Amino acid sequence: MDENQNAKKKINKGDDDNSSGSNRSSEGVSKYLDLRFKVPVMKRSAVEKKRLWKKLGKERESPLFSWHSVVDASAIPFAALTAWRALKSNARILEGQRLLVFGGGAVGFAAMQLGVAFGYHVTASCVGQTKDRILAAGAEQAVDYLTEDIEVAVKGKFDAVLDTIGRPETERIGINFLRKGGNYMTLQGEAASLTDRYGFVIGLPLATSLLAKKKIQYQYSHGIDYWWTYMRADPEGLAEIQRLVGAGKLKIPVEKTFPITEVVAAHEAKEKKLIPGKVVLEF
Repeated sequence: MDENQNAKKKINKGDDDNSSGSNRSSEGVSKYLDLRFKVPVMKRSAVEKKRLWKKLGKERESPLFSWHSVVDASAIPFAALTAWRALKSNARILEGQRLLVFGGGAVGFAAMQLGVAFGYHVTASCVGQTKDRILAAGAEQAVDYLTEDIEVAVKGKFDAVLDTIGRPETERIGINFLRKGGNYMTLQGEAASLTDRYGFVIGLPLATSLLAKKKIQYQYSHGIDYWWTYMRADPEGLAEIQRLVGAGKLKIPVEKTFPITEVVAAHEAKEKKLIPGKVVLEF
């Protein structure tokens, strides 16, 4: 009996042993089909996608994209969920507390709008061309860091600082603006750069060690918590973001779109800071 006949017998036996069609049996059949009969990858992916969405349930689906053009909607989830994680998962600041945001880009602007919606007192450090937009969104103070000294212009202590710039100077200033028990959050954590440089096995422990060192250092010297903030999928957060977008309380302006053929020009424009806001590639 040749190999394919053996495989077919095993598949049939699996079907007979479990007429209820359990997940385990069907997964076993799928594996055999993959290995023995070379099921096309695209067909297998379609089946897996259907099974995954069935498991996740309708609560994972979002009508977000039905409210906007594809360009506008593409600018919202990543930036807003990153800001959401910083404010809700890391800092957990409360209504009436003070939030300082460094940077008026997509994540920074999303954080300011979320902060206003949550009842925080929001102050922002930004460049001049975004200052009016930030004040119009509800921030109580916006400081142009190119022309103003934020350490002079801003008064008082804050409960949380979100640093989307992540330079040593903004870290120093942000830490010093926090009251005891406050939270400093930066988007410029070094986990990605260290794993890129040294590989996962060496880079991740190095990043973990560095983060732990900073946490201990700032807890001891200033009595604050220190975080590297990353985007994480959050159905509840996305649902609230969706609600705020629908209510007109959260917008991520798209400054410019580029066709996918001009991806190099798009990156150069962002790296040279020629475009202050969100850039979207169109396919």
